[in-house]
Amino acid sequence: VNSEYDAKNRQLAEVNADLDNLLKSTQIGVIFLDDELQIRKFTPAAAAAINLLKSDIGRPLEHLSNTLEPTDHARNVANGGKVFETEVRNGDGDFFLLRLLPFLDSSNSPNGVVIALFNINLLKSMESQKDEAMSRFKMMVDSSKSITWCHLDTRGNFTRNQSQWESFTGQRWPEYEDLGWMRALHLQDREEARKTCKKAFGIWQDFELQKVRIFNRDAEDYRYCRMVFCPQIDDKTHVAWLGYVFDEHDAHV
Repeated sequence: VNSEYDAKNRQLAEVNADLDNLLKSTQIGVIFLDDELQIRKFTPAAAAAINLLKSDIGRPLEHLSNTLEPTDHARNVANGGKVFETEVRNGDGDFFLLRLLPFLDSSNSPNGVVIALFNINLLKSMESQKDEAMSRFKMMVDSSKSITWCHLDTRGNFTRNQSQWESFTGQRWPEYEDLGWMRALHLQDREEARKTCKKAFGIWQDFELQKVRIFNRDAEDYRYCRMVFCPQIDDKTHVAWLGYVFDEHDAHV
């Protein structure tokens, strides 16, 4: 009996050692809380993210509230609630995805909470760069001599006002919101343009509308134009369309 007991203790010690090594090697911040929301264990990445010390083990989660403020959500998760997820920022300005999950014991019953912290600084930086790029693009749009538009959604609907489109056609927001921009097209061109756009928007390929007549406010008449549509793809996901309108009236009359 003693030998079996010793063997089981050795196996348990090996499992604990394996777990400790795994926790030390992972770059993900993880904090384990017991059923009273007291800190049981945490990874080095978690310690670096929110300045945890070994002496914090056994202390209640409220002591971290100034940094993460997850106490109320952790209590809900511990009481059988759903997984909670949000973005947080630590005192050093680093961004993290904070995820709270129930800790399940051997009988698959909730017995505490697991807090996971994923560093998302790179993602935030990429989002910032994308916003800056869109801002530069908008400046280019506003200064371009051709008509250039953005914020055309996956179905070809305008989701934001377009200053150059307004200047050329005389339409005002929200008159051309959604597919209202097609009302600036000549009545005889609209149906063909609608069919072409509907088909092209479904396959996400560059396409053009040739010799489409668009009303021009200054000329008080329709002018022949070429409309070019280009899909905007973000990480293999279709997110929007960019468009260009070239006034080619003089070449067709």
